[in-house]
Amino acid sequence: MNCHCEQSEVPIYRDHAPFPDFQSGTFVDYPFIIGVLKEVLEAVSWMEIGLSTGILYKSDLIESLQLIKETGFDNIEVWAGIGKEGKWIHYDYHNWDYTRKLKEKLKELTLRVVSLHAPFSPELDISQVEEEKRNFAISEIEKAIDVLEFLEGNILVFHPSTASSHFDNLTQKMYRLSQAKKSIDEILKYCQDKPIRLALENQLPHILCGYSVDLLKLIWEINSQKVGICLDTSHANLAENVNDVVKKFKD
Repeated sequence: MNCHCEQSEVPIYRDHAPFPDFQSGTFVDYPFIIGVLKEVLEAVSWMEIGLSTGILYKSDLIESLQLIKETGFDNIEVWAGIGKEGKWIHYDYHNWDYTRKLKEKLKELTLRVVSLHAPFSPELDISQVEEEKRNFAISEIEKAIDVLEFLEGNILVFHPSTASSHFDNLTQKMYRLSQAKKSIDEILKYCQDKPIRLALENQLPHILCGYSVDLLKLIWEINSQKVGICLDTSHANLAENVNDVVKKFKD
């Protein structure tokens, strides 16, 4: 099983959650923080180390690249998440003029895009019950795939659901999972001739697929060599014993 690892305990990429501003709104020393991350990661020499640009989610993506390069990173995951109140602050993947400039800057700095984290929100959810909303979510994922291919990356990280894991009955839960599978099958068809692999991220425990049993069921039913798991170790640690989760995903 393909496994793309995120977060802090065994990190290749730091997940999208930004460092807090410590509730004061004061300046956060990002160069120092990123430098510490780099030093820690250098100890794990067998990994291909990179950084999610989501750590700088409040900053313009292109303007953030110089800092990332100067800190010593050569590989990145592009964060394409929706900003606060639906505003595209960090990166709007719909803007192709900007994306072309982004590619030029990446080439100039010799930074390699390994992966792209697709957008998500309560409305942008591939497990939506309403077909119109589900189709919209799929169309946005497909746009992200086009951008990833253009930037010469090959791993698309995305959420199988943003729905709550608390359902009135098992039937509701299973239907949401079946909707997610149907969507992923359609996304697979879209990228079948592209050099793109899909990495489904394990969620927080209050979100569907926050527990390994649900995510593994989904993966097994999809049964594709192009689909693997993005392991968010902080999410896993909140839901289950992270060591057990790693073993399950490895098997």
